[in-house]
Amino acid sequence: MLVAFDYESDAIASRPDFPPKPAGLAVYIDGFYPYYMAFGHPTMNNSTEDYARDVLSRLFNNPSNEFIAHNLPFDASIAEEKWGLAVPWERCHDTMLQAFLLDPFGELSLKPLAELHLGEPPTEQDDVKNWLVSHGVCRANDRGWGAHIAKAPGDVVAPYAIGDVRKTLNLYKKFKEKIDARSV
Repeated sequence: MLVAFDYESDAIASRPDFPPKPAGLAVYIDGFYPYYMAFGHPTMNNSTEDYARDVLSRLFNNPSNEFIAHNLPFDASIAEEKWGLAVPWERCHDTMLQAFLLDPFGELSLKPLAELHLGEPPTEQDDVKNWLVSHGVCRANDRGWGAHIAKAPGDVVAPYAIGDVRKTLNLYKKFKEKIDARSV
């Protein structure tokens, strides 16, 4: 099965403070509904970190699963360094790398890629940003508002995180078709 996963976390900093502390984990198993396990937000968490770690561990340990992430090294670093999980690298795919292979000088960010290739504008992020602005966490013109995502309630972040794994899985399928067609 194809499994897209994505962490939401505290702000990203340089080592030794990298990788950041996770606040939640979004998972999308192809053919099922995507979901977000929020455990590190100030309110409205629906999971514990131990439970989310166990879910990802079980998924990693199933040899029939393949994993997709956008900027896989980021998410894998949290899984390995913060949670002590062995990432099954031989069964992992990165949509950022796929995008680079298809167009080395093109867009590499998830949301613009999803808008370009899937016709999906990044509307899920609006509610998170609006919550952060309305609660004084950041200003409306703050381009780095995403660094504060862990400060928003889990239920506000959930649609954003679910949108990311849904977009990642759908981009993977689309990009794989294009890459496979080129290698024929």
